[in-house]
Amino acid sequence: MKFIGREKELQLLKTKINSQKAEFIAITGRRRVGKTFMVRTLIENYNYIEFVGEKNAPLQIQLNRFYTSIVTKLKSELPIKEPTSWQEGFLLLTNYIKTQNKNKPLIIFIDELPWLATQKSGVLQALDYYWNSEWSKCKNLTLIVCGSATSWLRDKIINAKGGLYNRITGSIHLLPLNLQETKLYFKEKQIHFTDYHILEAYMSVGGIPFYLEQFQKSYSLAQNISNICFNNNGLLYGEYERLFKSLFGEESIYEDIIENTMKHHYGILRNELLKSLKIKSGGYLTKYLNDLESSGFIQKFVPYGFNRKEQLFKVTDEFTVFYHYWILPFTRSSLNKMNSKYWLNASTKPAYKVWSALAFESLCLKHSDLIIKKLEIEGIVENISYNWIAKGNANLKGAQADLLLFRTDGVVNICEIKFSQNPIIIDKEMATNLLNKIEAFKRSVAGNREVHLTMITANGIKSNAWSNDLLNSQINIADFL
Repeated sequence: MKFIGREKELQLLKTKINSQKAEFIAITGRRRVGKTFMVRTLIENYNYIEFVGEKNAPLQIQLNRFYTSIVTKLKSELPIKEPTSWQEGFLLLTNYIKTQNKNKPLIIFIDELPWLATQKSGVLQALDYYWNSEWSKCKNLTLIVCGSATSWLRDKIINAKGGLYNRITGSIHLLPLNLQETKLYFKEKQIHFTDYHILEAYMSVGGIPFYLEQFQKSYSLAQNISNICFNNNGLLYGEYERLFKSLFGEESIYEDIIENTMKHHYGILRNELLKSLKIKSGGYLTKYLNDLESSGFIQKFVPYGFNRKEQLFKVTDEFTVFYHYWILPFTRSSLNKMNSKYWLNASTKPAYKVWSALAFESLCLKHSDLIIKKLEIEGIVENISYNWIAKGNANLKGAQADLLLFRTDGVVNICEIKFSQNPIIIDKEMATNLLNKIEAFKRSVAGNREVHLTMITANGIKSNAWSNDLLNSQINIADFL
């Protein structure tokens, strides 16, 4: 299958590998996002050695597997002593490096490094010593370390304060595929979903390649989601629990944070979250929130008009949102487990409207670059703001906007995000609300700026007098794909 996306990341890796100096690269990104696949796709064309850490494996088992990978490469006729520590293991690796052609690139790929760094393993100390004393002198060497525990790699490697301080020469945070890349992915799999169904698939599982790989062309979108998410043998049926345990161990506090944050459509303030979790130390909460954000589960932002201390936290990972709205209730209900058409009937349920609106809004905010490109205002957007809220008064109702685009040409786009399975029809009531929104914005924010109203939809807008009068621009799913 053709490799989809990752052009910038692959180009960076190629540049580093051929730089003719020692390179130390860290790659982060949430589980299943395709970090290992990307690296393997590239390094198979070079001389390389790879080692993969195993979660919860004892030190000696990790060392034994490392030893086996080195010995297999060395092909030595003489017996080689098996290491009993990472100092000895990396000495063995150093000896292997010295046997290689110094005029050709050599890549050392250590995957899931955080799983090697168990308590008292000594792997970081050994890595520190051998990088500084030996490997950094090898002009043909590229060391790539990788792992799903993004916060660990950020703290211990990328922003290390000890011996590895400022040793990283490059870092990549791998994001999920975007909507356009997801369409290409399905095309390569010969799955011919409509644009609307591609959107719904993305709203359900996001752009995680391993999740998208589970879709089969012989089934409809609804059948695919039903098989993958609501079948005991489906990959995503128990994925949520596995995901959190693999990243954060047995600490349920992370799941508690997600559960509490999910109760607030527009996000929850940090102080409110602190109270609801009954955590005494704000420092601990900061760590938990940073871990979740770096792993791609939540996003923090300051709504327009709020001060910097009033950060809102919102769950933005598509699969996590989908899990809480659909899979979790399904697993807790014995009646639903007996209903093979649970997801096929989901669109008729009130929860579908709430979930789809939330998921579509999150998707649009993540694709703000595509929105800006479609509006032909690239290079003149000076500020992007989310979730503007204006309080009402005796003469004017309160108002809220999902996305604001402040431009250098004196214009601000108020982006109204609306999800519907059918084209949006702007009636008198909606038109009144939109006019109120514009007036509230002019009163409290716009100043001398010109206000343009942009509506973003899943299936377009039916033209009528209201839409022609109110809208400066509109974007629908076809523009994303």
